[in-house]
Amino acid sequence: MTKRRRQAIVVIHGIGEQRPMTTLRGFVTSLLNHEKIHLQDNSTERTFWTKPDRVSNSYEMRKISAKGRSDKRSTTHFYEYHWAANMRDTKWQHILSWFWSLMFRSPLQSPSMRLRLLWAFLWFIFLSWLTITGRFVIDWLEKGEDPFSGMTVYRAFFLLLPFIFFILHNIFIGFIGDAARYLRVHVDNIHQREQIRKQGIELLKALHKTEDYDRIILVGHSLGSVIAYDIITYLWIEFNKSIHLGQKEKFKETSDNDWNCSFGGVSRTSQELKNIADWSLKAKAGELTPEDAIQLQKDQSKLWQKIQYERKSWLITDLVTIGSPLTHAKLLMADSLKDFKLRIAEREYPMSPPTLDGKDLTYPSGGGSSFLHHATPFAVTRWSNIFYKGDFIGGKLAGNFGPGIVDIETSYAGSTFKRIWSKISPLSHIRYWINEYTDQPSPNSKEAQAIKQLYEIMRLNDLEQEIYPKE
Repeated sequence: MTKRRRQAIVVIHGIGEQRPMTTLRGFVTSLLNHEKIHLQDNSTERTFWTKPDRVSNSYEMRKISAKGRSDKRSTTHFYEYHWAANMRDTKWQHILSWFWSLMFRSPLQSPSMRLRLLWAFLWFIFLSWLTITGRFVIDWLEKGEDPFSGMTVYRAFFLLLPFIFFILHNIFIGFIGDAARYLRVHVDNIHQREQIRKQGIELLKALHKTEDYDRIILVGHSLGSVIAYDIITYLWIEFNKSIHLGQKEKFKETSDNDWNCSFGGVSRTSQELKNIADWSLKAKAGELTPEDAIQLQKDQSKLWQKIQYERKSWLITDLVTIGSPLTHAKLLMADSLKDFKLRIAEREYPMSPPTLDGKDLTYPSGGGSSFLHHATPFAVTRWSNIFYKGDFIGGKLAGNFGPGIVDIETSYAGSTFKRIWSKISPLSHIRYWINEYTDQPSPNSKEAQAIKQLYEIMRLNDLEQEIYPKE
């Protein structure tokens, strides 16, 4: 008898004062409407519903349950990790101090030419403001002239100032403030950063503990992709020491294991683990190509299947990042390029494929057993990244976090003009799926191409993709 499978998708929203469920509803309907088009399903029967979310402990959240499709996709539950409620009381000082710290960094540390131009433009605005203010003070105090007599540049500037401030306040406090506080390690931000990570980890642990799921996909958009990366980083630290890797094809649990996981049939000598270590050696030598990354993902899947031996284990098969600011990690997550490289070498930031400990991915724990080291979540979890060329927030990640990441550049569907526009429009950052909550498939929407690619890299059709170990 074929085992009945079930998968969970956790979506983490981006910046802004997002309403609970807004991101999730648009994301789910986009993917499932694409599925209907792909399967040529013309039925009007409802295929998904919302149900109480008994995992996140939030009365504001509901899970979306999508009925499975025979031999195509298992029953799928979609959850949203809504972190915006933890990012309150943002003030101008949080944003200005973050901006000021970035303004004195080299813009060459960002791969985005448009971000470099923005850096230059901000310096131009700042210096122009200093010039206007300086001339205002000189004319008023030293020359004894009234700078407000007639329609002078000063009067125009100061008359427009309240309107400029109103617009900037809504944009900066409501949106950019989230990034400023989460991405900057400062005493004023530590509590918010801790709460966001803690609640995300608790959600993922709770999904593991239910034992209802055979697989979890973690999806992050914009700043949500940074949060997703942090969650995997710190969740793995709790997981990797909960088991021992013995010399034989069996596992041994420790008293630390409080969420019913094992590491299945993997030992230090398992071929599946050796394959990942070989990819790490190839990456270290600078020889791992984008084509190799596809094969690496297949080996990551094989190792993930291996650890499901006898009991469910680490369930996160895929991290999917969308329009991710991690492309600017050298600028945003370290004090300098040298500092970023040091953090990678010290294994503070997990890479794909994982950074080796000598020539191995394990370290001894005594008694003939070993642990996978703390920076190896991407030994078993695939990392795929999708971006528009026009999205100056998102971009390629392989250059920062390892050549095992599969970077996919997407574009608007439709006419040549739309495809070109997606390469230059900053609004493409919010066009990876259709935000409206609708049951009507939209095969001609500009987001259709990105939705199709998201469906494929998530491997949402898990039964068709043969994700799970053979019974």
